[in-house]
Amino acid sequence: MVATLFGCLLGGVVLALSMTSLKVWRQGKSSTPYILGQAALSLILLARQLQVFSLTKNIFPTGFVALISG
Repeated sequence: MVATLFGCLLGGVVLALSMTSLKVWRQGKSSTPYILGQAALSLILLARQLQVFSLTKNIFPTGFVALISG
């Protein structure tokens, strides 16, 4: 349950950053900070999935999710 909430929370933040980045880019401003924030959060999600995969050694679903996260 906690892992699902953690993933949904970070996924929602990545989505919000991407929408904000697009709005800023359309205004002609630099969206680099938003893109870097997205990359950092995606890296956190990837590290979390790789940690779970290393503990369980299950290819599906954990390994699959880790593969598509990276």
